[in-house]
Amino acid sequence: MYNVYICCRFAKSEAIIDLWERYNVPNAADVLLALGFELGVPVSLVELSAALEQELLAVEDQSIVYQAATASLTQEIQHLK
Repeated sequence: MYNVYICCRFAKSEAIIDLWERYNVPNAADVLLALGFELGVPVSLVELSAALEQELLAVEDQSIVYQAATASLTQEIQHLK
């Protein structure tokens, strides 16, 4: 499907970038680097989820819909850990 392998909760950085690009995330490789991950190295999905969660919580201009989406995603992430 997206060539993401999940073994011990890690994924290839290239597979994450490919997935994000399929969802029209611009500069996906730069986003991964900005989150503190290296290219060409397996990425811990737990660490990636935590980094993305922190980014969501850091947004200052949050609408009610954004807050509901963030709460739901945070809850989902908690259950995946």
